Amino acid sequence: MPPRQVYGRRRNATQSFSWFARTSPAKPTLKTTETNTTDEGAEDLVEKLGRLGLDNPVDSTTEGGINVGRKPLKAINGNTKLKDVEKHAQDEIKPTVSKVREVDTKKALEIPSTLNTTSGESSVDVEDADSNRSRSQSLHSRYLCSDPVARQGPTDYATYAETLEKHFNIAKIAEASYGEVYRLALKSSLPGFTAADESVLKILPLKLPPYEGEPSNIEIMSDIENVASEVRLLQRMTDIPGFTNFRDIRVLQGRPPAPIIKAWKAFNKARPKGQKSLFPDPSRKTSYWENQLWAVIEMQDAGTDLEHAKLDDIWSVWDVFWGATLTLAKGEEAARFEHRDFHLGNICVLPTCQSVDDASQRIRLRNQKLGFTALRVTVIDYTLSRAELSDPQDLDEEPRVAYLDLDKDSYLFEADSTEEYQYEIYRYMRGAVFLDDPLANFKKRRRDAMRSGRTWRGYHPQSNIVWLHFILHELLRHLETIAATEDIASSQFDTDNMVEIQQSRYSLSQSLEKVSNLLHPRNFRKSGLHSAGDLVSLALAEEWLEEADVINGVAI
Repeated sequence: MPPRQVYGRRRNATQSFSWFARTSPAKPTLKTTETNTTDEGAEDLVEKLGRLGLDNPVDSTTEGGINVGRKPLKAINGNTKLKDVEKHAQDEIKPTVSKVREVDTKKALEIPSTLNTTSGESSVDVEDADSNRSRSQSLHSRYLCSDPVARQGPTDYATYAETLEKHFNIAKIAEASYGEVYRLALKSSLPGFTAADESVLKILPLKLPPYEGEPSNIEIMSDIENVASEVRLLQRMTDIPGFTNFRDIRVLQGRPPAPIIKAWKAFNKARPKGQKSLFPDPSRKTSYWENQLWAVIEMQDAGTDLEHAKLDDIWSVWDVFWGATLTLAKGEEAARFEHRDFHLGNICVLPTCQSVDDASQRIRLRNQKLGFTALRVTVIDYTLSRAELSDPQDLDEEPRVAYLDLDKDSYLFEADSTEEYQYEIYRYMRGAVFLDDPLANFKKRRRDAMRSGRTWRGYHPQSNIVWLHFILHELLRHLETIAATEDIASSQFDTDNMVEIQQSRYSLSQSLEKVSNLLHPRNFRKSGLHSAGDLVSLALAEEWLEEADVINGVAI
C-alpha cells in the first residue's frame, strides 16, 4: 500500500546545492582529502550515518509513474540546469464549497498516493539501525552524501570549507540546541541557480568514543543515534508541503577551519551583551578534539525565522499562523508527526515576490481567506520531533518511529519560565501528552503519568496544539506592541478602500482572538481540540478557511 501524502503545492526537489555548484562545468571539481583514522569507534559512528537511506536509486518511480528520486544536474550546451525530478499530480481536485457543509478534513489533507514520500526510507528500522545492514559490509558501498568522492569516509573539514569559500559567502545565522546554522550564498551567478536554490548548513559536533580529556562543551555534542533520527525525519517529511527541503548529509573530521571561525566571530560580535553564542570559540584548541567528527545537514534556505522576521500587521500574522497550522496538520495526516519544539525560531518565512516593488507584495483582500501576503511558511528543525517512517495507514506492520526520548533530556522541563514563556510550554506539552492536561502538576502526578502507559515513542498530537497556542500567543503579543493608531499605507493593499481595509483587519483580529482563547491551556479539555487537524476542521466549519486553502496552502 503506497504511503499517503497531503495536498499542497510542492517545491522542486534539488540535490545538494553546494555540491552541484562546486562541480558545475564552470567550477573546478572538489578535491577531497580522505581522512585516515585508525579509531574503530569513530569509524563506527560514520558507518551508522551511512545507513540513513541516501543510497536509494535516484530513478525509482512509484506505481503512478511519478519520479520522486533525486537526479544530478545535466549540462546542456555548456549550461548547468536543475533537472526537475517531480511533477504535480495531473488531476487537480477542485472541491465545491457550499455554505453549509460537512467537511472531510482528512481527505482535504491528503494528496494522491501516486506521490511517494518515503522514497525507500521505510527500509530503515529506527529502533535497531544495525538490523538491516551487515556490519561486515564495506563502508565503501555506503552513501554518506551525494558527492561520490565523500562516500568513503569523513571529509577533511578544512578542505570542505575552503572549497565552499571559493564560491559561497558563508555566514552563521542561528543556533539550534545541538548545532549551528550557516547560510551559503553564491558569490556570483551560476547558470541554473537562483537565490531560491541556496542552502543552509546545520553543523553538529558528534560525540566520539571516550578519550583522555574531554572538551568543555561535551554537553552540546550530539549522539550519533540522535543525528540519525533527525535525518530520517528530514527524509520522511521533505516531500510534505511546508516542511524543509532536505538535500544532503556529510560527515567531516577535524577542527573548524578559518572560514567557519570567521563566520562564527562575525555572528558572535553582532550579538548583544548577554546573548552571545552558546557554542565555544572554534578558534580555541580546547573547544574541540583534533580529530572531531561533525555531521553537516544541508537543506534549502527557508528564509528568516520568526524570531527575526517582521510581522507587523494582522494579515501577515494570519497567513503565517494558518500556514504553520496547515503544515502540522498535513504532517499529522501523512506521518503522525509531532514537532515537540515548535517555537518561533523553528518557523521560517520567505517572500515569494522578486522585490519589494513587486505587485505580489501588495496585500490582497478580495475573494480569499488565506494568502493575503506573499509569504511562504516552512517548518524546520526536527531534533525533538516524532514521526512514523512507514505509512500510518498500514495496519499490517508495527510502525517504524523516529523520535527522541525526552525523558532523557529532563532539563527541558526545568527551565525558569519567568525568563521565557517558552520554557513553560515544554511542561504544558508533557502534561498534555501523559495526563491530557497541560496544567497538571507532573511531579505530583508522576505515578499517574507512568500508569498511563504513554511514552515519547507514542503518537500524541495534542502536543502540536500546545505549541500552536504558544505561536499564536507570541504573534499576537508582538502585534499588541504596535500602536493601534499606526497609519496604514494604502499602497500596501490591492484596494484604496480604507473601509474595506479596516473591516478586514477587525475581522481577522476577532477570529484570531477567538482561536487564541480556544488554544489556551486552561481551555484544553473543553475545547475539543487535540490535534492540528482538529483545528483545521474547526477553521473550515467556522469558514475561517476554505477547502482550497487546505489543498493549496499559501504562497507556494
